[in-house]
Amino acid sequence: AKISETARALIKRSQTEVERTMEYVQLVLMLTGSVLVLVIVITGFVLRRWINKGVRNITRSLNLLTEHKFNLSVQSVGPAEMHVIASQLNKVIESTGDSLKMVTTNCETLYQTAGVSHSAAEETKASLDKQNHSLNEMVSTVCELQGAIREIAKVASESYEESRIAASDSIQGGKVIEE
Repeated sequence: AKISETARALIKRSQTEVERTMEYVQLVLMLTGSVLVLVIVITGFVLRRWINKGVRNITRSLNLLTEHKFNLSVQSVGPAEMHVIASQLNKVIESTGDSLKMVTTNCETLYQTAGVSHSAAEETKASLDKQNHSLNEMVSTVCELQGAIREIAKVASESYEESRIAASDSIQGGKVIEE
């Protein structure tokens, strides 16, 4: 009975020790779990904030692009993926800006060319108007000349006719004198 009593006391002491150890392990596990949950929640908030900062940066830059502001550069903020997106967006902004500059330059060149063409067309029209006026004067002069030539031809024809009559009369007068 004495051994049983001692064994019971040892078992009771061991049982108490095991229960204390289990309570201690349970407390350590709960504290560790709580700390891990707290770290995960804080890390989640930090990651969310970090990712949202990058997304807001990209969104703000895209909004500026929709307002045709091509002189900006997107900052690389947030995770590596946001850096890649920012880099690609900067390339798009640069190429779009270059394209707009080229289109603007081409439009200005076309506008200047159109102005030169308009001036050339006005000068050509004025020159053609002068040529038309000169041709009308030439036609008028040629018509007058034609009338004068007809008059001269008529006078020459009449003179020829009269000289033929005179030659015939002269021949006849010469025959009369010879007889």
